[in-house]
Amino acid sequence: MIPHSPVTRPGWPRRRATKWLLWLGAFLLLGLFSYSRWVEPGWIEVTHHHVVAPLAPPVKIAHVTDLHVNSFGRRERRVIEILGRERPDVILITGDVLGEAADWRLAAQVLSRLKAPLGTYFVRGNWESALSEQQEAEMYAASGTVLLRDAAREIRPGLWLIGYDDMITREPHAGAAQESIPRGAYVIALFHAPLMYEYVADKCNLALCGHTHGGQVVIPFVGPMWMPAAAGNFVSGWYAQKSSRLYVNRGVGMSRLHFRFNARPEVAFITLSP
Repeated sequence: MIPHSPVTRPGWPRRRATKWLLWLGAFLLLGLFSYSRWVEPGWIEVTHHHVVAPLAPPVKIAHVTDLHVNSFGRRERRVIEILGRERPDVILITGDVLGEAADWRLAAQVLSRLKAPLGTYFVRGNWESALSEQQEAEMYAASGTVLLRDAAREIRPGLWLIGYDDMITREPHAGAAQESIPRGAYVIALFHAPLMYEYVADKCNLALCGHTHGGQVVIPFVGPMWMPAAAGNFVSGWYAQKSSRLYVNRGVGMSRLHFRFNARPEVAFITLSP
């Protein structure tokens, strides 16, 4: 007898391979969604930088931005833990401490735990425009944070800060403050939106800002899916113009789209020394 041979259905191997590819694609998409939604947003990167400056002893700066506080949760506690471990000389916050809830009392609770010997200084971001001037004043007073709104402050002999108002919701007017800084001082400019750097690059030695969230969702080999207004050509990291340098911090929180991909949240430490 001739053994019976099973009949193979035409196209069956191809359909089976397609099915497995669909399952694999669904699994990868689920993994990517979970990572972007729950893993990377809480995976804060601590970065360290050194900038040559005629300052002795050295000054260690903590640069924090875009906290977008909606709760006193794991991410906020992690920032406090990082700052406690690193022990900076001064903490500089470049705006957008508020989240969608615009709860200034909650934001003040977080800010009040950010302490440094030379103080904690703040410049307004576009999200602070949700508050009245009285609410803003109460937030800074309750947290012990110094607001620099088109104002300059010497924090150590020869080391000055100048903080500019948010260029998205207001028009900065810091001319008088700039004139109060003595010639030869080392000047750190603080503002929220990176585009401001193009107007102040010749007025400072170092500039710090946030606003971009580092792109927040950055597609490999393509770039950020979306960038906010007044970001200019700045995304994250170091830039230079004229005789100054700019650092664009990726920030800690998120706004509207609560995902991060390829743009981890960041707390930056910059040491100024000869």
